[in-house]
Amino acid sequence: LEFHNALVSDNHMTANSEDKKEEHGDISNKIGDDDKIIHDDHRPTIVIKADCAGAIACIQDSVDEMVRVVRVGFGNITPTDLAGEHAIFGFNVEMKKKEARLAKETGVPVLLFQTIHEVVEAVEEYVAQH
Repeated sequence: LEFHNALVSDNHMTANSEDKKEEHGDISNKIGDDDKIIHDDHRPTIVIKADCAGAIACIQDSVDEMVRVVRVGFGNITPTDLAGEHAIFGFNVEMKKKEARLAKETGVPVLLFQTIHEVVEAVEEYVAQH
């Protein structure tokens, strides 16, 4: 973020910065697609919940290119997981009645699976729909 804060848009450049722009070239032309600022990331956002660190790592590695993972965690779905505009994908976890009610009220999609392969397939389908 410090790098991006240092960038100055063309609208806010002073005479001195125009000189530097000519001397060093327009830095915005040098930023590649891989260097986009996170808030320009239009991938769907998700939360991953699982019963162990290995499962979380496996799922995250499989879906990182398709989605932006905003939170990961161990254990069952919690009210905190349901706060936000994202889908929740769970592996080997549960959702209690209170959280199920909250998910329905907020419209947060919660998808729970028993195999990692099913989670990855569900994320692929979610991305295709969004």
